[in-house]
Amino acid sequence: DTSEAVAIIKVGRHFAKIRDLIEDMGLTGQAGYLERLTLDNQRVMSLASVSEDSAPYFSIILIYKGAENWVVRSAMPHQDLAAGDAG
Repeated sequence: DTSEAVAIIKVGRHFAKIRDLIEDMGLTGQAGYLERLTLDNQRVMSLASVSEDSAPYFSIILIYKGAENWVVRSAMPHQDLAAGDAG
């Protein structure tokens, strides 16, 4: 509760439980989801955009609770190279 930024790594098979906890805390809108970074099929998107209930072992969830202006102005990019989305 006291941290402004949180990184949850190696999400894997615990993804659904972690996502539910983040939702219960009201932080889904401030959470980003990253998987398979640096690979051809990497995914970077808001946690709310993830429809699956499981994730690869090395997936990461980043949460930023701070209120600096750059965060308010910047939306989480959506990039799903596995689906051919480069934007």
